[in-house]
Amino acid sequence: MSSRTVICCALSRTSLILGLLAIASCASHSDQVEQLLDTNACPTCDLSGTNLQRLDLQRADLRGANLQEANLQQANLRDVLLIGSNLQQANLMRVNLDDAILVNANLQSANLQRARIRGADLRGAQFKGADLESADLSHSSIDPVALEAARLCATVMPDQTIENRDCN
Repeated sequence: MSSRTVICCALSRTSLILGLLAIASCASHSDQVEQLLDTNACPTCDLSGTNLQRLDLQRADLRGANLQEANLQQANLRDVLLIGSNLQQANLMRVNLDDAILVNANLQSANLQRARIRGADLRGAQFKGADLESADLSHSSIDPVALEAARLCATVMPDQTIENRDCN
C-alpha cells in the first residue's frame, strides 16, 4: 500500500468519525431545538453549533444558553433574553437584535456584520475579536471600553455617530 493510499484512508476514516460526531451532536441538540421552537424558551440549553438561520425567535428566552458557533444569520431575535449567554464565534450576520437583553453575554469573535442591535442592553457583554462592520448599535446601552477590541467599520455607535476606525 502506498503512503498516499494510507494517508487517504486515514483522512477518510477521520472524515467519517468527524461526520458521525457532528450527527451525534446535532441529534443531542434536536430535543432542545424542538423545545425552543415549541415554547420559544430554552434557558441554559446547549445549542452550540446548531443552525438557527432565518428563524423567528422574537421574545425567546435563551438566558444562559450556549450558542457558541451557532448559525443565527438573518434570525429575528428582537426582544430576546440572552442574559449570560455564550455566543462566542456565532454567526449573527444580519441578525435583528433590536431591544434584546444581552447583559453579560459572551460575543467574543462573533460575526455581527450588518446586525441590527438598536436599543439593546449590552452592559457587561464581551466583544473581543467580534466583527461589527456595518452593525447598528444606536440607542444601545454598552460600555464603550467593551468595543475597544472589536472590529468597527461603518458601525453606528449608541450615540448614532459612525465609527470607521478598522476600515481598510
